Amino acid sequence: MDAQREEKGLQHIAQLISMPAAVLKTINSAFYGLRDKVTSIDRAVSLLGMKNLSTLVMGLSLRNALPNTDLDIF
Repeated sequence: MDAQREEKGLQHIAQLISMPAAVLKTINSAFYGLRDKVTSIDRAVSLLGMKNLSTLVMGLSLRNALPNTDLDIF
């Protein structure tokens, strides 16, 4: 595997890891005001619901499509 392919593979892995991390960060934010910290991605998805999860994933996808921006909204 050449270096460029390996770099793209590592970038893809980083993007896959960032999705669950962003979901957990979102559900544990003050906006949701939960008493206990959510540590399970299954629980976070359940609490967020399909509409909120879809919106979050769409935003993350857009952010990942434009990696050179300095927007840190997630």
